[in-house]
Amino acid sequence: MDFNQLLLWMVYVSCISLLIVGFKRGKAARGWLLVAIFLLGLTLLVQQVLPNYGGFISGAIWFLMILIPQRGSVRINQLTWQHRFRSARRWAQVLRLLHPMDSFWQWPRYLHAMELAQAGQLPEAEAKLFPFSQSKSLMSMVARCQISRFRGDWQGILDWMTQETPKTTVMSSTSLMATYLMALGETNR
Repeated sequence: MDFNQLLLWMVYVSCISLLIVGFKRGKAARGWLLVAIFLLGLTLLVQQVLPNYGGFISGAIWFLMILIPQRGSVRINQLTWQHRFRSARRWAQVLRLLHPMDSFWQWPRYLHAMELAQAGQLPEAEAKLFPFSQSKSLMSMVARCQISRFRGDWQGILDWMTQETPKTTVMSSTSLMATYLMALGETNR
């Protein structure tokens, strides 16, 4: 097996794995499903048209469309947890070009709002976060928590999380769980 064939297998296995995980996650992974389907189709086509270079071409596209966005999102999360919002926003601006689906396109605006809040510009930060807080997505729930956090409305966060938000949703998001725990601490519970 040469390197070209190895790359083809890597792309096929990676895309099929993404499809399996994506179908289990449903709507939340729609962008990854589209990328995997596109890359599988492209790989099949390139393998037929240019069999000696199909693995190299598909591997390069896989690197740009799957590996960099996946690793980059991990980096963005690390920077966010370290409260390095400017660096996280820069990463997000690059990643949204490589993966313009799901929430990647919204990350830079969200991170800019967090950067403004960190600089003490709370009204501007709230104004940037408000559009996010109007839907039912995970990002909107996190944005809603951030707005309440800026206002110091810890009891409001607890009420919202215990009465309106499914427990499984809170438990599945490290950001929501951390906010919930902070709210418990701030209300002496």
